[in-house]
Amino acid sequence: MVFVCAVIVVAFRSKISPGIAGLIIVYALQVFDSLTWVIKQLSQLETSSVSLERICEYIRVSK
Repeated sequence: MVFVCAVIVVAFRSKISPGIAGLIIVYALQVFDSLTWVIKQLSQLETSSVSLERICEYIRVSK
């Protein structure tokens, strides 16, 4: 995503000011970081859900 933004900035360098180009790349990096955080949180949620399912299954087995 950052690479695509950088390529677009280079392709339109005559129409985009350097300040705007910098903002585009910085925002692309922030979006990438946010997506990484969301994926990490979803993975943690799935791991916790599996743990809860196992605990419930162990309770049923022991009865």
